[in-house]
Amino acid sequence: TTRYQPANVKIVTSLEEFANVIEQGRRDDKVVVAQFYADWCRKCHTLRPSFARAANSHPRVIFVNVPVLNTNSNLHQGLGVKSVPFGHIYHPENGLVEETKLSRKTFSEFESLVEVYSN
Repeated sequence: TTRYQPANVKIVTSLEEFANVIEQGRRDDKVVVAQFYADWCRKCHTLRPSFARAANSHPRVIFVNVPVLNTNSNLHQGLGVKSVPFGHIYHPENGLVEETKLSRKTFSEFESLVEVYSN
């Protein structure tokens, strides 16, 4: 079954793809929000609707889902992601401006940071 994904949500599975999305954000002057998750992670599943809602609320922001796979551990390690769910916010001029563990309890704080950086 295909889940509904807002148009500004991408899924990337390699360091190269990830770098391209960050570069696109820089070029287009857009904030990029990355969510690192794993299919086996229960907390990650509970955040899916919040992430999709945030993407709908911020159409000028690029949202990226980055799954943990056997083939891309270098991606998560290279970006210093020690646990999932984890979030990054990239500003087009300043690069990585926020990195934090995510939970349902803290997601609204995370989303208000998205709001701050994208205005």
